[in-house]
Amino acid sequence: MSPTAITVAGTGSTTVTYVKDVQPILASDCVSCHGGGSRTEAGVNLTTYAGVLSVVSIGSTSSRLIQVTQPGGLMYSMLTGDRTAKARTIYDWIMTSNAAQQ
Repeated sequence: MSPTAITVAGTGSTTVTYVKDVQPILASDCVSCHGGGSRTEAGVNLTTYAGVLSVVSIGSTSSRLIQVTQPGGLMYSMLTGDRTAKARTIYDWIMTSNAAQQ
């Protein structure tokens, strides 16, 4: 179930990169279920940049990765530590042109 609204919207102006900021979140919180092979839940493999981009619509709040990682999203509860900060980081990365680059 998708959240009805994006409630942890970042500024979109922060310089967030995939390798430095987003990949560590996915590696620690997502790849145990979305890690390829028999660990590819819902057909989503988040171990590669190409796999991540398959669930990203750059610049769109409708991006699947934004929808599932925001409060109320299906995967929000799977984020560890400061969920709000992690959701904001993912949001900021997708909403900027930085998402088009690794």
